[in-house]
Amino acid sequence: MKEQNRQKKRFSGLHLISRFKSVRNAMLFSFCLIGVLTLAIFLLFSMSYTERTVISNSREYTMQLVVEVNGDIDSYISYMENISQLVTENEDLQKFLQGDDEAGGRLQTQFATIMGSREDIYGIAVFCRDGRYILNAGEDPVNPYAELEKMEWYQDTMENPGEAVISSSHVQNIVAGRYRWVITVSKALTDPETGETAGVFFVDLNYSSIKSLCENIDLGTRGYLFIVDGTGRIIYHPKQQLLYSGMKSEEISKVIESGTGSFLTGGESRQLYSICRSEKTGWSVAGVSSVSEFIRNRGEFQLA
Repeated sequence: MKEQNRQKKRFSGLHLISRFKSVRNAMLFSFCLIGVLTLAIFLLFSMSYTERTVISNSREYTMQLVVEVNGDIDSYISYMENISQLVTENEDLQKFLQGDDEAGGRLQTQFATIMGSREDIYGIAVFCRDGRYILNAGEDPVNPYAELEKMEWYQDTMENPGEAVISSSHVQNIVAGRYRWVITVSKALTDPETGETAGVFFVDLNYSSIKSLCENIDLGTRGYLFIVDGTGRIIYHPKQQLLYSGMKSEEISKVIESGTGSFLTGGESRQLYSICRSEKTGWSVAGVSSVSEFIRNRGEFQLA
């Protein structure tokens, strides 16, 4: 009987110990679970805050760059417009439109001087509707197959008399045997006596000058700048041929709709678009950055 009581007490003690261990294990598990969940929530909030901070800083940095590039382009175009104004307001040009060949000779000398002093000017010319013209320094032959009136920049110019018109990038073939990527600044010419359109003046700018302004900007290994005009036509893009072939796409409509501002794209490869629209040209300079890249670079910087 005594033995049975001892066994009962022993069993009861073991049962209490077992229950205590079970409760202790449950409490430890609960504390561990709470700790893990707390840590996970903290990490999620921390990562979210870090991402928002990095994106905000990158947006500010990229916006500064696109504003700077936009200002440089505006200054460059303004200089070319000043050349255009200088020529179109020249008395010799007005006389040349009326058939004065001596005035045309003086104008030719002026063109030669401009061509000799500016390597970024590929062409400067006056084409009259009566067939007469002055082209560059007078030594370049006109391409007999060039159809001036069918060119898009020419049509835009004729539709906006009195205004300096800036084209998108295109291949110019006015000079025989020469095909160059240019941006054209042009203006319709009016006969002072009749008031009718008598011809066109244009300056072809070396496309590489605009290209170099964009390529000198550092937006990381996967970042880049591109430029579109107000109708969505590409002025410059580092992968322009891929765009034309359909192998690459851009958020052109969003860029135009954004004006000056920024937006994020969704999906696995998120990108930050920072845009500055020029009031002068109507062009939009867009800086594109990889979100994953600048978050990774920020993390590497913090660990260093």
